[in-house]
Amino acid sequence: MKPANDSGLSANAGGPSGQDITEERSPDNARAGPELAVHEKRGNSPSLHVEVGDVWWVPEQFNGYPGGKDRFCLVVGLETSLGSPLSARVHFIPGSTKPGRSKSAHPQIVFQAGEAGLPELTYFSFWFSNDLGIQTITSCGRLRGKVDAQRLPEIRIAITACRRPGLKRVTGF
Repeated sequence: MKPANDSGLSANAGGPSGQDITEERSPDNARAGPELAVHEKRGNSPSLHVEVGDVWWVPEQFNGYPGGKDRFCLVVGLETSLGSPLSARVHFIPGSTKPGRSKSAHPQIVFQAGEAGLPELTYFSFWFSNDLGIQTITSCGRLRGKVDAQRLPEIRIAITACRRPGLKRVTGF
C-alpha cells in the first residue's frame, strides 16, 4: 500500500464542493497513508480536517472497543479510496485511563492530562484498533485536540512494533 503523499504526515487534499465520502472500503479499492484528509460536507458548513495525531471523542456505538464506553481515540492512519485524493476512512486506537495489563506485549502511547485536549492521563495501547468513515467520525465524534508535532513519530514507532498486521498494511508502516 502506498501513502497518498509520500512526503510525510500531512498533505492537502480537496474535491469538488458538496462531495461526501461514503464509498465502501474493500481490499481492491483502498490504499492508505498518514496524510491529512479533508472531508467536504454538503451545504455551507466549512470543510472538516482529520489528521494523523488528532484525538477525537467517539461514542461507544462507533468506537467498537471491547470494554464499551465512549472513548477518546487517537487517529493513527487515514485510508483513501482508489482514484480519490480524499480520505474515506480513519484508523484509530481507543484510549483508556487505565494502563494496559501487559506493557511489554503491546506498544503504548501515554498522554498526560492537558495534552491533545485530554482531561486526564490517557493510555493508547496498540492491542486494539478500529476504523470509521470520515463522515461518521466528523458527524458523531468531537475533535478534542491534536498531538504535538514532536510526538507524531511515536505513532509510527508504535505501529511498527505492534502485532496488528491489518493496521500496518493500511498505514504503510
